[in-house]
Amino acid sequence: MTDTAGPDDVARLLEFLHGRDAPCPLCGYNLRDLTRPECPECHHELLLTVGITRPNFLWFLLAVIPCAFAGIAASLLLIPMTLQTVMGGGLPPPPLFALDALGWLSAAGGLVLVRHRFAFLRQSPKRQRILATAVWAANVLALLAFLGVMASL
Repeated sequence: MTDTAGPDDVARLLEFLHGRDAPCPLCGYNLRDLTRPECPECHHELLLTVGITRPNFLWFLLAVIPCAFAGIAASLLLIPMTLQTVMGGGLPPPPLFALDALGWLSAAGGLVLVRHRFAFLRQSPKRQRILATAVWAANVLALLAFLGVMASL
């Protein structure tokens, strides 16, 4: 979500530059004591904004990784299930279908997470950690269920 700065916002951001060194992003000219949103050296209009320098993607990535793995595993599991059905071996056991569906569901959840990544990143680090841990727990439980089904076949 991008909001345009109004005249009051621009005035406050220009006031922030008063007495502070900040380089022009294009030519590197020092914008200290700038009076209007234009570089005095290269004459390009400047977008004055406040932002974070480096967002922390650690918990986001840790939440997406098991979803991606589950999606890949579900895709690979679908191959022998399809071959068994097509080659006349009958339908695979229902628990295998259910676990494959869980893999696809986890992959879809990962896509939703990627789509709404900024909402995830706006959460506090503690909440991000809790969400990532919950995603991992759900995927580990699904993996254990898969291994149990495979052992019983």
